[in-house]
Amino acid sequence: MNPFLIGLLVVLPACGALVLLRRWLLLRFGVRVQAEIIGFATLDRGASSEPEAIQLPKVRFRADTRQTVTLTLRSSSPFPGTPAVGDRLALVYPRGAPGRATYAHPFSLFLVPALCFVPALGIGLFIALSWL
Repeated sequence: MNPFLIGLLVVLPACGALVLLRRWLLLRFGVRVQAEIIGFATLDRGASSEPEAIQLPKVRFRADTRQTVTLTLRSSSPFPGTPAVGDRLALVYPRGAPGRATYAHPFSLFLVPALCFVPALGIGLFIALSWL
């Protein structure tokens, strides 16, 4: 069998399982907070052919240590539309590390593991059907 296919069938799901475990542990034992969008940071795409810059939400929330934390999130994925200043959203972070907060939205937490499993399942199904 092709080593590339073996890598896709073994390594990709293994990485997906690791990410899935980390995300599940984060949801299970992490600290959940409500944050408010206070502004946006512009991420320039540089030499990309698309002129549009990405707007990343800057949020503020009170951590479990009673300190106020302000950070820029990496994406605006849980918003079906355009987020606005003043919108509230749910975040989760590992206990003691509020600077690593991320969306507590299932789509943003479990998209990467799903993208790791789906190609491997598709290739495995294709190989199984080709042996029939």
